[in-house]
Amino acid sequence: MAALLSVFGFIIMLGLLIFIHEFGHFLFAKMFGVRVDVFSLGFYGRIFSFRWGETRYQIGWLPLGGYVKMFGDAEVSEIPPHLRHCAFACKPLWQRALIVFAGPFANIVVLPLMALGIIYLLQGQAVSTTIGSVIPGYPAAKAGLQAGDRIDAVNGTKTRYFR
Repeated sequence: MAALLSVFGFIIMLGLLIFIHEFGHFLFAKMFGVRVDVFSLGFYGRIFSFRWGETRYQIGWLPLGGYVKMFGDAEVSEIPPHLRHCAFACKPLWQRALIVFAGPFANIVVLPLMALGIIYLLQGQAVSTTIGSVIPGYPAAKAGLQAGDRIDAVNGTKTRYFR
C-alpha cells in the first residue's frame, strides 16, 4: 500500500510540475495577446476536455508532459493578415522569448517552494515503535519479536518513536 501511495504521490507531483511549467507559457502568451488553442496535460488523445473561451483544456492519456498550442506558430506568410494580431509568430522577438522562457522560469520559481512545502509536511512525521509484521526466519523472528510488540528502548536508551 505504501508503494502505491508513493507512486500516486509521484504522479501527482509530476503532474503539478508539468501544470506549472505549461501554465507559465500559457500565462505569458495570454498576457501578450497570443491566442491559445489548446492547453494540455498529457499526450496521446484526450481522457477529458472542455472549451472555455478560445482555448480547449484537456488531459491526455500519457501523463509525462504537456503542451500549450498557440495560434500562429507557423510561418508568418501562412497567417491571414486579419489574424496576425493574435499569432505567436507575429509578436516581437522579446515577447516570443519571454513566452518560451516562462515555462522553465515558473518551474525554477515554484520548485523550491514545493520542496520547502514537502519538507515542512514531512518534518513532524515520526515512525511508530510498534512492530507491524515479522518475517519468519529473519533475525527479528528468531529473536522472538512478534507483530504488535512495541520497542520501548534501544541499547538501554528509551524511545517513543523512530526518526
